[in-house]
Amino acid sequence: MKKHIVTYALFTAICTLLLVLAGCGGGGNATTGSQTAAPTPFTITGKVTLNGAGLGQVSLAVTGEGTQFSDGNGNFSFSRLANGSYTVTPSRYGYTFSPASQTVTIANNGALLTFTAAAVPSYMLSGKVSGSNGNGLAGATVNVVAAGTGAIVATQSTDGSGEYAMSGLTDGSYLVTVTHSAGYSFLPAAQSVTLQGGDATANFSTADAATFTVSGDVSLSGGGGLANVSMLLTDGSGASYRTTTGAGGTYALSGIPEGYYTLTPTLTGYAFVPDPLLVRVKGADATGNAISAAPAGSGSGSVSITL
Repeated sequence: MKKHIVTYALFTAICTLLLVLAGCGGGGNATTGSQTAAPTPFTITGKVTLNGAGLGQVSLAVTGEGTQFSDGNGNFSFSRLANGSYTVTPSRYGYTFSPASQTVTIANNGALLTFTAAAVPSYMLSGKVSGSNGNGLAGATVNVVAAGTGAIVATQSTDGSGEYAMSGLTDGSYLVTVTHSAGYSFLPAAQSVTLQGGDATANFSTADAATFTVSGDVSLSGGGGLANVSMLLTDGSGASYRTTTGAGGTYALSGIPEGYYTLTPTLTGYAFVPDPLLVRVKGADATGNAISAAPAGSGSGSVSITL
């Protein structure tokens, strides 16, 4: 009987051990089965061509993934994409694309897309910017802005004759404006231009000439300013402007257009150096124009010239 009891106990222990081992193994398999595998990233690649050659600088937008540009060979690539549906849309000013967009579904695979570009027919916008005297105004900046978006699509400075010509503009509506560093205002202030199958022209002229101030002082050789000096400013065409120095010997002439002038001081009993003073007005006020005065016959004075 004792032998049977020992045998039964040993059998029971072995069975229990087997059950424990089986449970551990089963639990391990269950854990392994419950692990989620990391998603595998996939890629959309492609190329944009124009007349068989790769076209760079094409903006390619992928829904939910942002935008990138094709390289110099027309290639593009969007990587690390999860399974799902994506729409790819190309765009570049002056071109149309076939197809206009493509939608692909990523299902544990990648995708290869191709787009064919075609240049949109383009035209020229030209014209002339004139000054108040009717002559061409050089150095004016002409901007062409796309109506609706407000983006500047072309800009150019007028040449020595005040003329400009911008090519490569496609059919559409534009707003043309002009600016100049000298502060001119223009008529019209802006022009709406529509290109539709042909070139167009937009001319401008200054509404008024920009004017500036010529200022300085007349001082005595012994010190101090000289008042009541008549100051006459003239240009080569005969236009003249006149003022008188104040108590401190200072003066200012306003409303002076750009150009070259001579400034002549006059006061009985005094000599002036320089007489006259050469002044140039260009794009800004001409300040600090100093003249020295001395009693006539004293032989003293100093020279100060501002160009």
